[in-house]
Order: sequence, then structure tokens, then C-alpha cells
Amino acid sequence: MTLREAGLQRAYVGLGANLGDAHTALAAACAALQALAQTRWVGCSSLYRSAPIDSSGPDYLNAVAAIDTRLEPLALLEALLDIEARHGRERPYRNAPRTLDLDLLCMAGLRLDGPRLTLPHPRGHLRAFVLLPLACFLLLGAWGMTGVFAVGFMILAACPTGSTSNLLTYLARGDVALALSFTAVASVATIFTLPLVVTWALGHYLGAARAVDVPVGLMMGQVALVLGVPVSLGMFARQRWSAWARRFEPRATRVATVLFVLIVVLAVAKNWALLRDHFSTLAPFALLLNISMLCVGFGVAWAARLSRSQSVTLGIETAVQNAALALVIASTVLKDDAMAIPGALYGVLMYAGGLLFALAMRRLLPAAPTTATVATTAA
Repeated sequence: MTLREAGLQRAYVGLGANLGDAHTALAAACAALQALAQTRWVGCSSLYRSAPIDSSGPDYLNAVAAIDTRLEPLALLEALLDIEARHGRERPYRNAPRTLDLDLLCMAGLRLDGPRLTLPHPRGHLRAFVLLPLACFLLLGAWGMTGVFAVGFMILAACPTGSTSNLLTYLARGDVALALSFTAVASVATIFTLPLVVTWALGHYLGAARAVDVPVGLMMGQVALVLGVPVSLGMFARQRWSAWARRFEPRATRVATVLFVLIVVLAVAKNWALLRDHFSTLAPFALLLNISMLCVGFGVAWAARLSRSQSVTLGIETAVQNAALALVIASTVLKDDAMAIPGALYGVLMYAGGLLFALAMRRLLPAAPTTATVATTAA
């Protein structure tokens, strides 16, 4: 029986909180959604942190929930407002920090533009906390992937952008300065966000089938060691010994590339039988995820009216992940080699899509003017 035949409509609800115990507030909100009358719970995305939009205050902790409901849009909106009120939501001024925020993002393809409700949610396509969790959740759900491989892809999606994205940005004539800044900031932020995503993914995709004691402290330490320390040392060396750093940079890139290839080869060799048996399922999904993120990153930046070079940069930064970190988290921290397979596979295939994207954008973007060209123009 289809949803329409059952009288149900699929709705997506954005959850957010940046005051008090945000994690507990989102868990309580999910429980309240599950208890709604005439409503069937479908699932919830990973947790994700985002900066406030048109506001101030701490970062938000966000997620996206999917429900099937017989409630009409305005009735569902009233139910969401009631849940907010029961959790202490106050509105002292526009865009004030929130103990709980529930947004009706979209509902069964309906389009509304009324004084109380607009569907789809206005500017929803520009909000990272809607875009990224919803994209991962929908792709895995549409593909029907569950278990350790779904967790592996979620670990990969939660990792920051890989440093090789800067090289692809250069090849694509994107904004290299923006790429470097994005990589550095994302690397530091991941120390705090990745444990949340992994904890959720383990519970959602493995559930009662496997009890896992997530070593959050160890995970944060590993991420800080793998990302925070090298980024900090690199920034310090570049500032203190800039001439030496510029000379050493090509060598460091080669060393990093060799180490990454070695990690991937070892992971593939150790799990060759598992990879061989599941390649036909995992490889197409990895390519789909890579191409989708390239297009989504570019499209969102373009919709936000960034320049073409900046849009190209964000497309690459969204799709090129730090697969080596995903391997470390899966194999070393969680001690599950099967979870490392998606990261190893994506770490290889992402360069195929990334390189094609970079070369295509290179043909569309004009070359930066050379010194001679600038001098001639000035004359």
C-alpha cells in the first residue's frame, strides 16, 4: 500500500537547538514526533553543527527527521509549535537563540506561500544543517544500504575535506585561498562534530543488532592528533619559516600522497574478499555520493550568489573527503575493518569525479592573468 493509499504524506522536519543541553533537546523532540497522533515515524539523520544564520549565539546542533502523517500542513505546524513550547522555546526577538527549533521543511511535494507557513522551507537549500544531513540520509535510504557499510559512509561524510582538494581547486581555477581556509576550519571543527555523527550512525544503522561502546574521548583525541596537530604545526611553520615551508610544500604533498595510497592499499588488501563481494553495491553508491556532493556544493554556492570560482571551490570541498581519517576511525578507534571499506573505496573513486569536475570547470573559467598580461593592460 502506498502512502497516498494509506492517507499519509511524507514530511521532513528540521530540528535545531543552541541553548542548554541541545543533544537532550533533540532526542526529546524526536520522541515527541514519534508520539504525534496520526503520524508514523520514519527516521532521523545524523547530528550536525552549524553557525547561526542572521543571528548570534552558540552554534546549533541540528538534524532532519522524516515522518509520514495524516495531519494537514497547518495542523502539523501547530503540533511542532506545541512541542517547541513544551521544551521552553521563547521568542523575545527575531532569530533569538533557541532551546528547540522545529521547522517544517517540505511535505509531499506541496507548495504553500501563506502568512504562517511557506513550503518548501524558504532558504532551506542554503542551510548546511538541512542540506548535508538530509542528503546523506536520503541517499542511503534510497539505496537501501544499512549495517556496517552505511556506518562507514556516514563516518566518511562526517570527516572534513581532504587536503588534496586544494590541488583539485588549483587545477579547476577555483579560489585556492578559500579552499585552504575551508580545509583548516573544517579540520578543527571535526574534532567535536565527528564523534556525534559516528555515535548516531552506530545506533541508527546497527541498533540493537550490535551494542557498541563508542569511545568518544579516544575518538576526539585521535581526530585532534591526526588533524588538529598537523594543521596547527603547518600553520606555525608557514608563519615562522615561510621560505622553507614553500620549498618543503611539494615534498610534503608527495609524502602525504604516498602515505594515503599506502593506507588505502593495506585496507583493500586486508579486506579484499569483503571488497570483492560488495564492490558492485559499494562502488556505484560511492560514485553517486561523489557526483551528488560535487553538484550540491556547486549549486548551493551558486544559489547563494557566490562567484563561479568560489562555487567551484565549494563543490570540490564538499565532495573530496579526508578518506584517510575515515580509515583511522573505522579500523583503529572502532576496530571494525568492514567499516573502513567505504572510506577506502571512496578515497580512490572520488578522484575520478573530482578530476573530471576540475577539468570541466577549468575549461569554463578564464585563466588568471599573468604578470606580462597585467603589465601590458596597465600600459
